[in-house]
Amino acid sequence: MKFLRAVDYSLGWIASLMGAPPPKLQAAALAYRVEEDGALQFLLITSRRTKRWILPKGGIEKGEGTAEAAQREAFEEAGVVGQIHKEPLGIYDGRKYLGAGATRRMRIVVHALQVERLAEDYPEAGQRQVRWMSPDEAATAVDESQLAALIHDAAQKLLD
Repeated sequence: MKFLRAVDYSLGWIASLMGAPPPKLQAAALAYRVEEDGALQFLLITSRRTKRWILPKGGIEKGEGTAEAAQREAFEEAGVVGQIHKEPLGIYDGRKYLGAGATRRMRIVVHALQVERLAEDYPEAGQRQVRWMSPDEAATAVDESQLAALIHDAAQKLLD
């Protein structure tokens, strides 16, 4: 699967050179908590269709910045309530799978979100799996190599 994503990314890059539309901007939350023993954990969710491990993410509504959109998406998709970091952790490129083999290039701005609690009632409750993972587990679980690198970098930044 990771090989196919690498090929897909390369084809997207070639398409952009040939005049394809620019990637669509999305915002994502890298939700985290620090355990009593100092261990850092990240919250990942599954996508609804493919069940891949991803970050809560989505489109940016009119009047929102990327931080506000990331915080909203984290609540809608995983019930996360917490404090969003205004400065992005980073950006990665991905693909949204539209069905029937169609994809759309995406550019995702990632913000750290310190989790205070997880709500029991939220818009997409029961539609996704939600799991806490160590930074290494989270980086291994995601398909996108750029996101895996961002997760590793975030672990260092958040623990400093």
